[in-house]
Amino acid sequence: MTDKLLPCPFCGRIPQITAKKCLSSLKWNKNYPNNGRNLYIEKEWYSVECICCELLKSFTTEEEAIAAWNRRAAGWIPTVERLPEENVDCLVYPASEEIVIARLVKGNFYYWWFDAFDSPDWVKVEGVVTHWMPLPKPPELCEGGGIDVTIR
Repeated sequence: MTDKLLPCPFCGRIPQITAKKCLSSLKWNKNYPNNGRNLYIEKEWYSVECICCELLKSFTTEEEAIAAWNRRAAGWIPTVERLPEENVDCLVYPASEEIVIARLVKGNFYYWWFDAFDSPDWVKVEGVVTHWMPLPKPPELCEGGGIDVTIR
């Protein structure tokens, strides 16, 4: 495993890893009475942040935080690690291996289906979605245009 953070997949900047400390409450079982008082220990957790975005999960070790960021920087985010925001378009990778633009709605992924004979409609993505990634920023238009793909 590498201990070096990869650049952000969206802006290209090198992110920062931060360590934060918090107090965590300990609950004792009946075999260890604490006279009704709460006991606290100080815990350290890590997150990786970029100017344009941040990893929205905390990790108990610096190595875990770096590994999670580098998986994200590589593109695809495992759905077991975190899900996208509801009703925001993203790329999804279902077990069928047919990548589609979809959005999460009430725990399920849906994509917009255009049929030559029917009205467009939202269709549930079949199978298990294992990974997702935010849509990239659209490219800037360059002078001189592109290719005309109009069907005539």
